Amino acid sequence: MPTLYLHGSSGGVVSSILYYLFDRNIIDAALVAFYDDELNLYGDFITSKEDVVKHSGSYYQTCKQMLNIKKIHDYRSVAVVGLPCHIEAIKNYAKKFNLKNIVLTISLFCTIGRMRAGFKDFLKEHFNIDLDNIKVSEYLSRYGKERLSKIIIKTQESQVEYTFLDYLGYIDYFYTPVGCFNCRKMFGLNADISVGDDWGVKTTKKIALITANTERGLSLLNEIKILELRRISEDKTLLHLLKSQPDGTAIKICRPIETNVVLFIAKYVGLALKKLGVHRKLPIKIRSLALRYIRRRSLILQTKYFTKHV
Repeated sequence: MPTLYLHGSSGGVVSSILYYLFDRNIIDAALVAFYDDELNLYGDFITSKEDVVKHSGSYYQTCKQMLNIKKIHDYRSVAVVGLPCHIEAIKNYAKKFNLKNIVLTISLFCTIGRMRAGFKDFLKEHFNIDLDNIKVSEYLSRYGKERLSKIIIKTQESQVEYTFLDYLGYIDYFYTPVGCFNCRKMFGLNADISVGDDWGVKTTKKIALITANTERGLSLLNEIKILELRRISEDKTLLHLLKSQPDGTAIKICRPIETNVVLFIAKYVGLALKKLGVHRKLPIKIRSLALRYIRRRSLILQTKYFTKHV
């Protein structure tokens, strides 16, 4: 659907799945990400297909996805969307309380986390916006027809726009939760379906890589006609997954033993130089060198990985 495509980050795949589930009355609620008027992110439940588009897109900062999880007991049939760590938490919660109403779990690919502090610093430095003192009326992430579309924030007084890459260039690996450096969950294969951008394909279109990890997930994807799907042969699936996320492959899947040390140095040296007033280009250069080193070292491990798994 055009509206879901425009609002979605990866072609509106997750939104399309939720829309279909609501439309067919398969679910009466879905756990997704919300934001308040200061752009704090938290998880809560939507209850209709009309709500789906309002919660499309990616927010690129820390989200308290489990904040309202107790509400899940109030619904007949629920779909859950989250990062791999969120899906793991949901499954543990469901097991503890013997929940039987979760009909589908959808995991988003995740290479690294991004703290709210980076989001606030970015808006303050680039647009002189203080999130603690303004009210946000609307937030649109990667809105548009092309893959690297704009991020748009509307307040009562103004509207600011910036590119997805400008934002990631500013915050990535400088504002990372410590726990994310130790996390190895990337594709969320413990969910029924996993979805993420396929950066291994050079295109301006919004496309996604989708994996059905359970029979339930596969059956649902075969039913949904509003999605345009192209199957990847099973013998190439692993290779395609790893190529789709070049940084994630190096950091989480085929990671050198010294990865944490290198990332910590890039993070804290970069933040220290920023506080000292050093031009932003130097911290970014340090980060680029760190990531390049990790990628090169991981190539050796990738060869061993494929020899073992393919």
